Amino acid sequence: PADRVTVRLLHLPPMPERQLRRAVALELGSTVLLPFDDPVFDAVRVPPLGESEEGVGAVLVVAASRTYVERGLALVRAAGLVPAAVDIAPLARLRVAGAMAWRTPGVHVLVHMDPADTTIGIVANGALYFLRTIEHAWNGESPPDWPARMADIVYEVERVTQFFQFNLAGRETPVDGVWLSGEALQEAEAVRRFESLAGLPVTALPIEVTAGRPVLHLPAERYATAAGLALKGGSR
Repeated sequence: PADRVTVRLLHLPPMPERQLRRAVALELGSTVLLPFDDPVFDAVRVPPLGESEEGVGAVLVVAASRTYVERGLALVRAAGLVPAAVDIAPLARLRVAGAMAWRTPGVHVLVHMDPADTTIGIVANGALYFLRTIEHAWNGESPPDWPARMADIVYEVERVTQFFQFNLAGRETPVDGVWLSGEALQEAEAVRRFESLAGLPVTALPIEVTAGRPVLHLPAERYATAAGLALKGGSR
């Protein structure tokens, strides 16, 4: 959720990595307002969207509450594991989908639907440019009514797409399709309703995970994000 993680696209002049991090740190304290104190962040250069000003490059920044990150790290260590990296779920999902997904040219909307929330991201030419998470009213006891949620989710997808086109890209950039992931994929009626309302080609984000043994008899969809995180920094 946005009160814990912030994703922003900044435009900064080319500079060495150490100076880039210093510049981003200054931006986080001035032009980029964060809903939390004491952030930790990372920054990576991404291809520009359309025409850019001379001497200015696009930089994607992900910042999170230090308390939030440290709580997650403590949970992993308590399970007897050694944390190697921290990531955001959409990037992990793209990684586990393989190169054919994240190297696909054009603009795609990545929609990950879980019972408690839905995360919407804009992926253009293999880079993530925007992220928004919406929370759902769900009691955690009965299964979610996925088809009933689709109208609200499609509305948010349209809002995110328009923001990307006119605030980030600065022009009406066509969207080539939608990638769906998450537990909602188990409801065929929900997927059909989403596609009907969105009016865009909809494809289930592939999961290239093969387990050598059953993982608690869970479908791969349940642990795909964890597998994508495990691939961070690997050859893929």
